[in-house]
Amino acid sequence: MSEPAPIKKQLRHHWDMDSLCVSVSSPLSCDDPAENVSSIFAEHYGHALGPDVELKIDVSQVNEFDTSGIAFLIMFRDRLIDSGTRLTLIGPSPKLMGVIDLLGLSSEFGFSRTAEIKQ
Repeated sequence: MSEPAPIKKQLRHHWDMDSLCVSVSSPLSCDDPAENVSSIFAEHYGHALGPDVELKIDVSQVNEFDTSGIAFLIMFRDRLIDSGTRLTLIGPSPKLMGVIDLLGLSSEFGFSRTAEIKQ
């Protein structure tokens, strides 16, 4: 796997009605998933999330990932659950879906097969 950029630099986001849309680039990997989730929420998302908001994460460009990337998604999802925000993963690859299925996490995420997030 190629050397990952810091996870913050891999995220692009914009608002679309009542949805916060985030695009993630590949490779999905980070040094400290818990620290990255806390930092990203504090800097970008914490103030904007709640029960009336859906967060859509476009993972259609993620073709490389490691266990830290999966841990990041799981911790991100947990943080969203705490805020009452709904989460949908957009366009996961068969490889990413296979790992999510293998870990028994398919029911923990919402999914959409189409990449509906504008860049």
